[in-house]
Amino acid sequence: MKASDISLALLPFKLEDMPKIATSTQEPTRLSLKAFQECIQDQAMAITSSFEPLLGFLGLFLKNASFITLSNNGAPYQPPPDPGPSPTHAANATAVQITENSRLFTVQRDHYKTYCEFKVILISMITNNCPEKYLLTPPKHPITKFLQCTPIQLLNHLWSEYGTITSHDLTINYNKMTAEWNLVPTPIEDLCLQLQLRKGQEFETIDDSQLLRLCYDNANKRGLFNDALKIWRAKTTKNYSLFTTYMTNEHEDRMKNQITSTSAGYSANNVSTITDIVHKELEQFVNNMPFPQEDTNDENTNPNVPSPVVEQANATLTASDI
Repeated sequence: MKASDISLALLPFKLEDMPKIATSTQEPTRLSLKAFQECIQDQAMAITSSFEPLLGFLGLFLKNASFITLSNNGAPYQPPPDPGPSPTHAANATAVQITENSRLFTVQRDHYKTYCEFKVILISMITNNCPEKYLLTPPKHPITKFLQCTPIQLLNHLWSEYGTITSHDLTINYNKMTAEWNLVPTPIEDLCLQLQLRKGQEFETIDDSQLLRLCYDNANKRGLFNDALKIWRAKTTKNYSLFTTYMTNEHEDRMKNQITSTSAGYSANNVSTITDIVHKELEQFVNNMPFPQEDTNDENTNPNVPSPVVEQANATLTASDI
């Protein structure tokens, strides 16, 4: 199996499942670039690198200032060097030294080969998800096309040209952040910590006080935490971190109590079912009750013929049953 095949098997996303940067009719936007950047960074970290095993080839997409903050040794990213066509041995090297030197050369060559192959794969991820008309800088070589570029060069160009936040982007981000929280199946942790608010904060500059307001308003709309929110309003110290912890605990307590009530036979579905049965019984009883016959002036009516007795379908149903 080739190294490229091994690399593709280890990627967290299939190539066809990667988000599109742009199409032939839709140019790149900040939102599309952000989604693609996050995805391709995960792809880059999936392949082990000799320089930084845990970060893989993430350095191909981050500026040195950002990479240094993540690196264990606090050093900028260094691609593996080309070891050359063959190992170089010292003039007086022993057989053991030559063997060890050859082994190290093989390791270095494999690392460099993996780097070159994976770099080509990462560049193809960009070019396959973005039409070439948006990738005019750096210029495409007539033979090698974009293979002599680095992934960060291509993405930096796209971010520079199309990464500006527009008013439309801000509107979409705000709508996502304020989308009404659905208790089922979305847990409250997604509302408070990740999917809605924190991701929205990553997109634009929003301080935690604004997140607190948005999160409070969203939880208040559900009408499920009226007592908990009343207690929260009375607290002297309030911030977003405290609110998320407090609401998470309140939600867990509420779910536990709800489960206890359900196991005791008091679930909302059971109550609703019983109510429906009673309503149907009452309706049937009332519909079948005998009512006095009204006087008529019909000349064909025979006064000597008794009125028919209406049978009661629920004759055994007593007042106490009702």
